[in-house]
Amino acid sequence: MSELQKGGVNLRINGKSFEIPIFPRHELLSVLPKNFSVEIPGKLLRGSWPVEKLPGIKTLGTEKIVSLYSSSDEKERIMLPALISKVGMMGISHVAIDIQNNINLLDAAMNNYDGKTLTYVHCQAGANRTGLFCFVANAKEKKLRNQPFKENDLIAVLTKMLQSGYDYDKDKYIENLNEIINLCIKNGLLSADLFR
Repeated sequence: MSELQKGGVNLRINGKSFEIPIFPRHELLSVLPKNFSVEIPGKLLRGSWPVEKLPGIKTLGTEKIVSLYSSSDEKERIMLPALISKVGMMGISHVAIDIQNNINLLDAAMNNYDGKTLTYVHCQAGANRTGLFCFVANAKEKKLRNQPFKENDLIAVLTKMLQSGYDYDKDKYIENLNEIINLCIKNGLLSADLFR
């Protein structure tokens, strides 16, 4: 499915190969969650579980937090109530979404990214689930602007995705990415021509 190259990854998506560069992660301010980055400037931020770093997230003007958790993960079930409580005290809108499959991820992004509200999205590590949510949000952003999602857009989004989460279970991640891309095609967010 994928093969590590010098400074990058060769991804096979829907039968087409894409060379995706991998850049080192940048050092973060200590007030921000691990794996933090700006996904869509002024619209979408991403990172890991933010409970201890909520003041830093708030100073960025964050209006909404989307928590991608799994009810089958005992650690996440235990951590969620404290996060809900702290976010509520800060006056930030919060949505917690139980992610059990890629359709849940697609729906989460489609229903919680509007291109107007500065949103911070996270899962436990801010990597795989978060990256797939961001992939859909980027495709939706192009659709909101009535702009085609071109190959250079795809490579830019995949570069950010892999930079923020390609550390473990790589084959499963690429399998999920392929499924998300096919769901995006079925929902009119991407053209199948991108992969021909």
